[in-house]
Amino acid sequence: MSDLSNVNTPSGDGFSVKLTEYEGPLDYLIELVRRSEKNIYEISLVSIIEQFLAHIRTLQEHNLEVTSDFLVMAAELHLMKSRMLLPYDYGKDLKDREDPKFKLVQQLLEYQQFKLSAETLDELQQFEDMVIERKDKQRVLPLPAEKEDPKDAWGEVGLYELVSAFARLVYFVDKSELAAMEANEFSVADATSLIMVKTREQQMFSFFELLNERLTKRNLIIFFLAILELVTNRTIQLKQDKQFNEIYIFSNIYKGDAV
Repeated sequence: MSDLSNVNTPSGDGFSVKLTEYEGPLDYLIELVRRSEKNIYEISLVSIIEQFLAHIRTLQEHNLEVTSDFLVMAAELHLMKSRMLLPYDYGKDLKDREDPKFKLVQQLLEYQQFKLSAETLDELQQFEDMVIERKDKQRVLPLPAEKEDPKDAWGEVGLYELVSAFARLVYFVDKSELAAMEANEFSVADATSLIMVKTREQQMFSFFELLNERLTKRNLIIFFLAILELVTNRTIQLKQDKQFNEIYIFSNIYKGDAV
């Protein structure tokens, strides 16, 4: 990809942003919101969208490469801006009305929550004994009776793989009817307790098994934070049999059939 470090976003507010500093379009949008120095619910999202689209146009005018995720976001924001500028239809039922601003704000807040969780995990990885592993090659998961030490067969999982796994689940939840079944009383402590029960009963299980009927975006984040806490105190390890496959939770306190 071409170096974009010298190409800045034109802005009426007198500031500029370098695209190369950001991992994706949501990072860039969050930075634009931050630079506005206003609460995300109070800012003019039309202004933020215009700045984003102006930057994309500037890059294209300079014949610089723009990654597909930025182009897709630009198209979505352009459509969102058009909808925001349409006259409000008071004739529609409340349940049929869509608020594009609310949808974008929710998307940014959810992404920021995952970023903060990822940063927390990055700090936790500094602990010498914390292990988050992945096998280098596809193979059958080792049973407890096997002589091979499972740690020798697994490679390291980075933050990208872990956060990507959760992002894929978020996308699935979006399409699920269960997304409407919010359990507002469910907390991180509740999620931790459920995981602890399973770690005593099973040596390994997938994250997806934990959700079961609790498959909502809110609960997904709650379980994510609970898992980070349990990784910190070494109650569990996270492993993956192949990159991009499902991440499994391995218990460090499982006693098998022992009484």
